[in-house]
Amino acid sequence: MAFGDKLKEIREKQNLSQLDVANALGVSDRTVSVWERNLKMPNLESAIRLSHFLNVSLDLLIDEQDEFIMKSEAAYGLHGKKQAEQILKQAQGLFAGGELDEEDRDAFFRAMTDIYFDAKERAKKYTPKKYREK
Repeated sequence: MAFGDKLKEIREKQNLSQLDVANALGVSDRTVSVWERNLKMPNLESAIRLSHFLNVSLDLLIDEQDEFIMKSEAAYGLHGKKQAEQILKQAQGLFAGGELDEEDRDAFFRAMTDIYFDAKERAKKYTPKKYREK
């Protein structure tokens, strides 16, 4: 089930409106609507605040792939988010027509996540000093 579908289901079970959620998080009700329609994901900070407000675990709201995208965006901005989404899209293409069992899929995903973040860390040494975080 996609993030937005989970959010909507949990919100409705708790008899909350989109406006209730929006006010609690300091976002617009339109933003919550966009999330629920799976048009956009919240950033990691908003997802954490959302899980606290709804009193559910973050793992219930987001899966590993969503978390990978959110962490990539938090660490490397919009460019990192787009790279993470592209990696996931290409990885899904590798298995077109075939299925991996859940354990193998999780192992593959963890390996890809580790490779991505390791490559980003190694690439930092090539970043000009004026662009490095202080």
